[in-house]
Amino acid sequence: MAVVTITLVAAAFCLSGSALTVLNKQIMGFFPAPNAVLFAQNAVTLVLLAFGKSVLSLQIEPVRRHKAKRWFALVLLFYAMLASSMLALKFVTATTLIVQRNLGTVTIAIADYFCLGTVQTKPRILAILGMCAGSLVYASGDLDAASNFDFTGYAWLAVNVAATTAYQIKVKSLVNELDMNSWTMAYYNNLLSLPVCAIVGFAQRENETLQKFMASGATKSQCVALFVSCTLGFCLSVSAFQLNRLITPTSITILNNTNKFALIFFTAYFMDYSTLSESTVAGAAIVMICAAHYSFAGTKK
Repeated sequence: MAVVTITLVAAAFCLSGSALTVLNKQIMGFFPAPNAVLFAQNAVTLVLLAFGKSVLSLQIEPVRRHKAKRWFALVLLFYAMLASSMLALKFVTATTLIVQRNLGTVTIAIADYFCLGTVQTKPRILAILGMCAGSLVYASGDLDAASNFDFTGYAWLAVNVAATTAYQIKVKSLVNELDMNSWTMAYYNNLLSLPVCAIVGFAQRENETLQKFMASGATKSQCVALFVSCTLGFCLSVSAFQLNRLITPTSITILNNTNKFALIFFTAYFMDYSTLSESTVAGAAIVMICAAHYSFAGTKK
């Protein structure tokens, strides 16, 4: 049963995360207000959790002050991780985001060792070096195509990698410390994220972007994209916390990265075809193959 549970949760995590990456890139094209989008996704997740609690009798704890204080640091990392991803998508392609975010595997593996004592084997160390090399090859291909390379986008990608690393390590320690189920963790995370999204959004004048968007009249397809992204955000939030109770932070990252094999070439062909070149394809292939090798190499106990 444990294997079946992990498989089902992992499938939900991979599918919702991949689809949300692609959809958020589309949304940033017609509504470049990442904090407003995150606010909507968090709010819809809370509504769905409330519905599940009342109708499906989901076990969701009420907010307790001492747990909220401990959790708020994680919320800031959660916000930094999602917001930096959204901001990066304003400047780089979805393909670039998918490839370069694999560097998070490297930093999480290092943090996993120092914080949680997970020792990497030689094959995994070689895979890590391969991912670094592949990312550099991809970036060099991006640099050759001047219209596609954006230093601002890569800066936000660096922030995303750092935030994701800190988040994955922190959430694992809090899962063990606070003993909350995945529904409660998703509730805490999304509720405490709302004021952060609102404050930063107003500071960046996203309310003006929202007013212009509403005044121009959103199309049916745009409304559907926003609604679906909110639903996917709910699926991703709950499945991610459930996985954090079942597997290690590095395993979560590898699971997510190896799932990108098909997605990366799908997005490159249908959305980001201008990024296709010998260098970018080679770099992406190196990164994804090394990520897959890392996931199967195993760790020392």
